[in-house]
Amino acid sequence: MIALDRNLPSESALAIYNPTSFPRSEVVEVSGEWPKVRTVFATRDGTALMAQRTKDGMLIKCPVVPPYGVLALRLSADEMPAKESKLFAGDIMGAPKDESASANCAMVMENPCLRVEFDQSGDIVRLFDKRANREVLAAGEKANQWQAFEDRPLDWEAWDIDIFYDEKMWLADPADSVEVVEKGPLRACLEITRRVFNSDIAQRVYMYADSARIDFDTRINWQKRRLLLKVAFPMDILSPRATYEIQWGNVERPTHSNTSWDWARFESCAHK
Repeated sequence: MIALDRNLPSESALAIYNPTSFPRSEVVEVSGEWPKVRTVFATRDGTALMAQRTKDGMLIKCPVVPPYGVLALRLSADEMPAKESKLFAGDIMGAPKDESASANCAMVMENPCLRVEFDQSGDIVRLFDKRANREVLAAGEKANQWQAFEDRPLDWEAWDIDIFYDEKMWLADPADSVEVVEKGPLRACLEITRRVFNSDIAQRVYMYADSARIDFDTRINWQKRRLLLKVAFPMDILSPRATYEIQWGNVERPTHSNTSWDWARFESCAHK
């Protein structure tokens, strides 16, 4: 969803737009400075909404906004509705107990949907889906793992990627720091800083209180040439094909290399 529009009548503070064809209800981040006292947002009928102050603005838990709809919100003097937070982010010593926790676990992010465990290097060593009651990562694998590959094609440098690109691969350095930088009733954030060769990576991992979604906001100060950079998430999902969204449709690619045709289609153009 999209926020905001402050060019509204005086009784409104901002508007939330839903540009999709389906109803949505989620946490929306609104940038800017807001009053220190009256920071409760409410709908036009007076229903107060959960909110959380952040470094750059506010988070608001929006009710359902209809397809292509708009929700007008206003600032209210009412009290914010009370809610017990089921969101945890911190080190393993203070985390909810789990007998299946990874032996390498150093930090944990957990809500009613997911439990995510990080090692001291900043890699995800366990991702457990509580709703499906299953481990999401492939056995023995790590996720959020930064991999660098040599980028020296036979022809058309900066354009072509040859099929042997993955024969040389290097991992990023272990994290310089892994720490909780944001925590509240709606969202928690884990910040990871590390390097790959001489390039700095600053990554923020966001988990929401009532969502199975995890956001990765990554900033890289890239200082290398002739290298490809990838972040790997090896999931325990069995499917012969992967579908990739493009501008006006989608394309499918095999997830295996059973034939020479499959082997040759190792590149994928995708938005998601």
